[in-house]
Amino acid sequence: PVRWISTRPIDIVKRKALDVTKGKNVLLAGDAAGAGSPVAGLGATLGLTAYVDAIIKVSRDLAAGAPRVDVLKTYSGEVGSLVDLWHERAESTLQRILSMPDADVAPAA
Repeated sequence: PVRWISTRPIDIVKRKALDVTKGKNVLLAGDAAGAGSPVAGLGATLGLTAYVDAIIKVSRDLAAGAPRVDVLKTYSGEVGSLVDLWHERAESTLQRILSMPDADVAPAA
């Protein structure tokens, strides 16, 4: 966990859903699929672009007759990769911030 200091401390913990599909009609996206630090600046970007593209692909592939199990497996892999990217980017960005003089961010106690 990382403690982000603004007007008050905010503990940030990386999260990733174990399963981003459920049943026949549920797909997790955005923060429901995984969440990370706002320091990466990727939350809204992924939510408005990459997740949307992945969901459109699911719809298109199912409409084309692709096997549901294969489509959902592909979606799970893509979403997992997006969350991993977010976490890696946040860690890299945070390390750069922490190395700055007088950084206003500190590891959680």
